[in-house]
Amino acid sequence: MFKKNENKNICVVGVGRYGRAIIEQLYKLKKQVIAVDKEEATLRGIKEFVVDSYVADAADPEVLKTIGLDNMETFIVALSENIEIIASLLELNVKNIIARASTRSHARVLKQIGVDVIILPEEEAGVRTALLAAHKSFIKFTETFQELGDGYVVGSVVLNNTKFDKLSLKNLNFAKYNVIIVMVKRQNQSFLPDGNFILNQNDLITIIGKVQNVTQVFELVSQQI
Repeated sequence: MFKKNENKNICVVGVGRYGRAIIEQLYKLKKQVIAVDKEEATLRGIKEFVVDSYVADAADPEVLKTIGLDNMETFIVALSENIEIIASLLELNVKNIIARASTRSHARVLKQIGVDVIILPEEEAGVRTALLAAHKSFIKFTETFQELGDGYVVGSVVLNNTKFDKLSLKNLNFAKYNVIIVMVKRQNQSFLPDGNFILNQNDLITIIGKVQNVTQVFELVSQQI
């Protein structure tokens, strides 16, 4: 679990295609991001998405101290060759480290040395590709799905089907699809529903389950009938 420091910014180390994608997404989420890379030209391309950027070698803890990044709340190490950088962060007692791994063995090493969260981008991309091929409807809803591992996804869909309007979750009996409705958003309000919760048309419902089951429910509730 992440421990919080006073500095709420997020520092992304390494601004290749993967690092840039992270920075742009954090910008969309209205997070304050600081970028670090060895190449000034690379940093120029993401100026509009960050609050600050530094041309620096993050593998040197003294450099990070000098530019005042030793008290950051969260570091994302977006480079695949990152052991020295992570060692530098650990030397500074940075607790919240998210790091990219290139292989499963690399991921094991990162876990052993104390990295909090490890991402395997290529493997996750492979999982998404397999889901696209195996479940045709997944293509329709893929932008709303987030993989949770072991074939589970979470996603949100608007309730268009009038057959489900004014029905309780208990009466809908979506449990037969082995999915769970974990949240309902109605206009500006969010609800954690129980079995007696009544759904309205145009509610945004968030569902967790196996990809094929969630896809099936999405197809049902999104139909404009």
